[in-house]
Amino acid sequence: MWQNVRKEIVKTEDGYLIFDDTVINKKYSQKIEIVRRQYSGNEHKVVRGIRIVNCLYFNPQIERLWIIDYRIYNPESDEKSKIDNVTEMMIDVANKKKIPVKKV
Repeated sequence: MWQNVRKEIVKTEDGYLIFDDTVINKKYSQKIEIVRRQYSGNEHKVVRGIRIVNCLYFNPQIERLWIIDYRIYNPESDEKSKIDNVTEMMIDVANKKKIPVKKV
């Protein structure tokens, strides 16, 4: 993901990091290993799906945002919570991507 967007991002000292999670509904998928029962805010109920935790960078000066990272939430295999995934992405933004951020 980062390799595809890194040259497109317009950085600013006033930038925001936004974290959001979403569930991709897979109610007809019976053989995908990472599909699990979980609550979907879009559906307002528990569904079979894949949860993805997204990291976005927002430049308020030009009102643009970019998806810069994501994690597939799969605690059964990687033993990480959603907060663990968010923390990893925040550390990666600060240490590797070197993107200035004012607010999270």
